[in-house]
Amino acid sequence: MLNRSLGRQLPGLQGTAAASVLTAAAWTPIAAVWFVFHLPTAESILLAVACGVLSSVIPYAADLLSLRRVPASVFSTLTSVNPVWAALAGWILLQQALQLYEWVGIGLIVLSDALVSASGLRPTTMKPQWRPRQDSNL
Repeated sequence: MLNRSLGRQLPGLQGTAAASVLTAAAWTPIAAVWFVFHLPTAESILLAVACGVLSSVIPYAADLLSLRRVPASVFSTLTSVNPVWAALAGWILLQQALQLYEWVGIGLIVLSDALVSASGLRPTTMKPQWRPRQDSNL
């Protein structure tokens, strides 16, 4: 919510940057107290950095790069499938059982993406824009 409110008040990415700094400032004392009583090992720090990079930096960079190459409508359709991939990864890799309503949700996402994609394949007719007449007699 902080990102949303600051994002509306500050231009560009300044709202997101400010929200990130304020959130980090709020969590730093809590983390400091935690680490005084729970000293991290080198392995745990390495794993935390790897998780941070693999779960945020790489996907964010991939999103930005793909936005340059595909239309926004295609990107949004592909992005909406992310929860499906996460659920399937949990089911296959972690043997997490999916409930019937979760399978129905996956089916609805796939169906809606198929409908959106199919509607995007139809040719659209664009109305010509009005242009003022140019007289060659002037």
